[in-house]
Amino acid sequence: MKYFQMLTKEYIQTICQNYPHKEMIQGFKKYPKAFNEIAKGYRPQSIPADRGRRLLLENSHTKLVTNMIEDFLEQWSTDISQHIEKYAKAGSSEVESHLKAFQDSVFPDGIALYFRLIEKPVSAEYISVLTAATSILAVEKQKTSSILPAPQINMAELEQKRSEHKIELRAKDSEIKKKAKEVENLNMQVSNLSIEIKTLQGDLNHRLEQIRELEQARDISKKKLEDAISAAHTFEAIVDRQKVELQEALISVDAGKKREANQRAAIDLLQNQLTNIQNTLAEMENKTYQECNQFRCPTDMEEFSEYLGYNLNSIGVNGGTEDYTLLTEYLCDILFQDKPIMCNRVSAIALASCVSNALCGTKVIEILPYSSEITSRDILHYLKSEERICVLDGFLGNFNEMELISIVKCIKGKVIFMTLEYERTVAYLPKEVLLYFNYLNVGRIKGFFSESLIDEDGTEIVEQWVPKEGTSTNRGAERLCNEIMKQLGFGVEISTYIAQRMVSEEKLDQYLAFFILPYSCEALDCRPYETSERFQKYAGEQGKCRYKSLLLGWFGNE
Repeated sequence: MKYFQMLTKEYIQTICQNYPHKEMIQGFKKYPKAFNEIAKGYRPQSIPADRGRRLLLENSHTKLVTNMIEDFLEQWSTDISQHIEKYAKAGSSEVESHLKAFQDSVFPDGIALYFRLIEKPVSAEYISVLTAATSILAVEKQKTSSILPAPQINMAELEQKRSEHKIELRAKDSEIKKKAKEVENLNMQVSNLSIEIKTLQGDLNHRLEQIRELEQARDISKKKLEDAISAAHTFEAIVDRQKVELQEALISVDAGKKREANQRAAIDLLQNQLTNIQNTLAEMENKTYQECNQFRCPTDMEEFSEYLGYNLNSIGVNGGTEDYTLLTEYLCDILFQDKPIMCNRVSAIALASCVSNALCGTKVIEILPYSSEITSRDILHYLKSEERICVLDGFLGNFNEMELISIVKCIKGKVIFMTLEYERTVAYLPKEVLLYFNYLNVGRIKGFFSESLIDEDGTEIVEQWVPKEGTSTNRGAERLCNEIMKQLGFGVEISTYIAQRMVSEEKLDQYLAFFILPYSCEALDCRPYETSERFQKYAGEQGKCRYKSLLLGWFGNE
């Protein structure tokens, strides 16, 4: 979407109300499937102009209207530019070329929009002058066309009107000359601004050169790190050899008391060397993935949320429901906490593909499946790869949870999904894993019932590292969350830990829908509305919870 994202709500409304009928019919034919969704039973060529413009205005949020507006703006801006170039080649000044081009346009009121689309820096005063002059010319054209034919007007009246019209034209001409003078002054300002822009461009180029130098320094540092890792492998070989030598030394200790002292000294020396090498290896192993005080997340979270929503829609998640809003906001919260996400296998793979397509521009993800031969080193090697989105498939319930926790704790800047073969698997895991993993259950949303293919185009979102900062919780929401979780059986430690994330009741509703309530049903085997009096009061039929109808429908019969 090259142009649509530049538009305000008012611009979108104006374009829909002025959309040319011929181009409208062509757009409906170009996107027949989307047209049938908003005008079922109609053929594109049978839609009158007024009816068609009402359809565009009423469905301005759909992909059909977005694409049609994008096509219209591209063609319109191109036509305007070609007309301006034609008039300029014919000898007209810049101002005259602009006036003639916009006067002939199907959308003469879009002067400001045109300069915005072509991203040309033009002052508001210049746009105002052009708009005023275009309006004056349009009025004059209308007056000229409204004059009655000569046979219906006597000569005296015609002469009187001609005199009045000449006076009016002289006044308009004076006004136009005044506006032209203002345009000349504005052009001078534009010229000065152009000089300033060139200066700023020079500064920008200097900054870019500095960035390139920093990138070169980064590459050098990366090469040094790779060399260090290679040295670590060499150390491993040395360790193996030293172990053999140590074993041989231990065997030779029994040779005699005279040699014992010398052998002991040699063993101590070798032991010290072994310890130093092992410490070096451990230090180098953890160097890249040590604890840091930053999170990696999208620079524009709203942009990411929007594109993630497009991908969820493409696999069948209805974007017009309450659960859709809760889900996207909950995902934007847990995806970038550097904590793995526990989720049903089918849902986890679908979500991982959606997140990857919205964040990294590809729906293809590398999955590490569990096998009995897999080791911690294999897992660490996979997580240390260049992949932004990782999926550990089938490890929960089959691999040692403490080893998993120790591995993923040192991995930063990754979005990690850990699949559950089925939802009840969480009942066999210790509750304490909730201190290290985020739980996600979307089994009650229709779009995740099966493995659906993503048909949305991939997007790459710019990301940044941001410092870890303590969030100010909503005391009421924090206390309410703590009480509900304790009554459901989560325990004091986990309840207090999760409650600290509650910055609002909206955040509490997200965690209730996709974490707290489904976990209590699957792992704690309880009925939320019967077990927790505090939850019943908050989300029951008389409760104040905004999403009580949704929660009652999902968990009221549990």
